[in-house]
Amino acid sequence: VDIPIPPMKSHWLAEICIDICIFATGHAEQNIQYRASSLLFELFWRHSQQGRANGNISVVASVFLPFLPKILSHVNYLSTLPAKGQIRKDILPCALFILQSAPVGLVKALWRKLAKRAEGKTQQADSDDRYGGISGSGAGYKELNTGPTHLSAVDVEIDDEPDIYDMLGLLNLALTTVEYEGNVMQMEESDETENDSDENPTWRREFLLSAESRADNDRGRSASISIQRGNEAPSNADQHSTQNSRRWYAHDCSMIIVNVCRQIVRETLGMLRPSFSSSCEADEGDVGFPGVSGSRSMSDIFLQQASFSHSYDENNSDDEDGANKQESLQQRRIRERQLESLAFSVTDTIIFVRAVTSVYLHTLTMKQSDVAIAKTLTAAVEIVKIFGIKVFLTAVGETLQHWMRVTLEHCGARRADVRVEGSEFLNLLLRLTWEAYGSFFRIRLPLLAVQIEVMERIVAVSATKYIIEQRRLGLDPVIMSNESAEASLTPLWRTIDRLHNQSASRNLSFKSALSRLAVLMKRLFKAYLAAHALEIVNRTQGGSDNVPKTNAYVQRMRVSVHRIVSNAAAFSKMFLGNQATSYLCSVQNEAVEDSFVKAADVYSSTELPSHRVAWLRKLAEFHRMRGRFAEEATCRCYIYHTYQEAAKQHEHIWSSSPYLPWASSSDGSHPYGGVAEIEQDNASIVSGRLGERSTSFRKIFYRAVDSVRVRSGDWGVGGGGRYLFFGVTLKSEF
Repeated sequence: VDIPIPPMKSHWLAEICIDICIFATGHAEQNIQYRASSLLFELFWRHSQQGRANGNISVVASVFLPFLPKILSHVNYLSTLPAKGQIRKDILPCALFILQSAPVGLVKALWRKLAKRAEGKTQQADSDDRYGGISGSGAGYKELNTGPTHLSAVDVEIDDEPDIYDMLGLLNLALTTVEYEGNVMQMEESDETENDSDENPTWRREFLLSAESRADNDRGRSASISIQRGNEAPSNADQHSTQNSRRWYAHDCSMIIVNVCRQIVRETLGMLRPSFSSSCEADEGDVGFPGVSGSRSMSDIFLQQASFSHSYDENNSDDEDGANKQESLQQRRIRERQLESLAFSVTDTIIFVRAVTSVYLHTLTMKQSDVAIAKTLTAAVEIVKIFGIKVFLTAVGETLQHWMRVTLEHCGARRADVRVEGSEFLNLLLRLTWEAYGSFFRIRLPLLAVQIEVMERIVAVSATKYIIEQRRLGLDPVIMSNESAEASLTPLWRTIDRLHNQSASRNLSFKSALSRLAVLMKRLFKAYLAAHALEIVNRTQGGSDNVPKTNAYVQRMRVSVHRIVSNAAAFSKMFLGNQATSYLCSVQNEAVEDSFVKAADVYSSTELPSHRVAWLRKLAEFHRMRGRFAEEATCRCYIYHTYQEAAKQHEHIWSSSPYLPWASSSDGSHPYGGVAEIEQDNASIVSGRLGERSTSFRKIFYRAVDSVRVRSGDWGVGGGGRYLFFGVTLKSEF
């Protein structure tokens, strides 16, 4: 291969070494590929260590800055490689090192150069295949695109050079590569092994070992339970693993990626102000980020003054008087702004917002630290405030339901730092949507469609940890009771209750609409707990052999669970009476029936009819199990009428679609198929597999196969071929 020799500059040798290694990673021999990537990693690592020792790490990173545009040309090739393969694990950390340590001025200049290359690329013939396209019925897109814009007349040269979209795609690839690999199930099972066989042997070569230290309350709990069982408390002081090192590594890399995205947004925003009709605009107005309202139009945003760097030669203006000097400075600033401005059309801006939000959605979907999640939610708030709710809704398209999934999940987090940030983001979307459209229609449908799925995921994760903790203590696992499930959902209940009763808005119509939305969410919350309680009661009808026994850990947790539930809604007592924490109990038929009916009434025949049918079927099955055949027939009749009304508007009815990261992951499924019977021989916590006889309640919320808006072949595609910007959403979802 003929490798062009770069110009003889101070970093020419570094560039030619990088070119050789990058070209060698595409060799047919796998050993040569691995050798080239490892040499590249060794080059960056060695110089980074020397830079830290000598105190000139920013100089070292600036020398290797040309590596970023070079690797952007190979981003499609990297997407075809395994996420945890050696090549990506060697190359992508090198890019993150440059992003972290390079001088800010050089990195910002690179973002401006890449953003300039993206001008007009959304107008190409294959833009829909590359960027997902924009639906004409999107959130106010017709309103934004009415009439000609002064940007549409700008002639730009279209080329295939790497642009800012490729950079954001590279960040998505880096997120997948640096993701924390270990999970709670694998780590907890290591106590039962003697040689730590569950830990990947390569981890010990790549990360530092550290002693595993559990929280003081966990050690105290373990000691007390062991004393009750007549055993000595186990000592974990001598156990060493790479868990802490891998967690810190994933956290640091994720923080770099999020900060880089925010830097790209701010630098691009400073170039998205192409109005230079008056020279007085250079000094008038606020410098920096203006107070852009979330509902303002694109023209209002474009016409805001932008901050810009101004450098001038003071020696040339020493002999000028004050008036001439001021006029000269203004002319210089205007010329510099014209050189650094972006001629983005409305479509270009929407696609740019889509690319940035794909990185944020990817980050919120993965296992991240609380700091990384809070930082990402703050960055998402910035996007909505800067570009407006209409641009945001148009950019995310059908993936708004995925945003509602991850937002609700973080609204139900136990940690207050994460829950507050998630609640603030949800409140912002609701407030700006009401201001822009006068209703919650754009947010309400996806929010109600995914609430039960999010609740099931929260309960499933808690149930998995509940059983793992018992196994770690050497106890026979007991599945989680209905009151414990309600305790795990209490943070989400508090978030919904704040929407209902603690809104700070003075707009009475907005508060009234928000209160009605919160009431609907509370009905779904109550119905899910009723269904969960019903499944637990149905388990006990098989006989005393199926009744799980209690243990010391469960007895100790009952006090905390009861205290948490008592300060919330306490729906478990409504459905199971005073025996909510027991497994030999009977369900309150009237309360369960009333909850199912209200949950079905949340939806209608023209809005999410499949969800309405799911609850009606659950209610019909409830009546059939109790011999109420007349009530069952009434439910079947309502199902028929729902389908009849929905069929008339089948082409115009919106319906939710599965979220692929959740559908392909075992984190959101019960370790033993929800509240089904425990099978010690077949069930495996480590693998998270569900048996064929699983009776998980969440299955009724899976949509029909023929109504899933996924093109053929999308499910089995790996890498980033059909995934927009190599993230977690499909191109067919836009």
